Amino acid sequence: SLQLAALKDKFEKERNEAEKLKQQLAEANAELSSSTDELQFFQVQTRTLQEHLDNQLKDWAEDAERSKFQQNRLEMANKQLEDDLNTTRARIAELETQMAPLRQKLAEAEEKHSRILAKARGLRSANKEAKSQLEVLNDELKLVKEQKDQRNARLSAQVKSLEADN
Repeated sequence: SLQLAALKDKFEKERNEAEKLKQQLAEANAELSSSTDELQFFQVQTRTLQEHLDNQLKDWAEDAERSKFQQNRLEMANKQLEDDLNTTRARIAELETQMAPLRQKLAEAEEKHSRILAKARGLRSANKEAKSQLEVLNDELKLVKEQKDQRNARLSAQVKSLEADN
């Protein structure tokens, strides 16, 4: 709109200048009416200047129209960008709202996972202890079994010795 105002101002100045030139040419035509050659020269000059001014005015009007059109397009594009931004902000807020319960569940799951890991560590420790105790018991069982086998072997030898004595 600043460009349009500047163009309008320039247009007004040029138009005023053109009006002044037209007036000067008219006065010159009146003064030189006695000379046909000079009159024709000024008439040609006037037409040429008028055409030039008309073309210039037409160009400025087209420039002003293009500027206005571009400004309207920019305003519409800006409006669309603002709408898109607002839509995106609303979607982000909606997603944030949807994520809140998920974040809560994640925190609960992490806490539960932490408790499970602690229990697993405790179970591993208890399992190692139980294995260690089982190994001790197995060693004791082997010892008892060896003692039993030795006792059985002695008793068998005694039984055979008794049978041989009988």
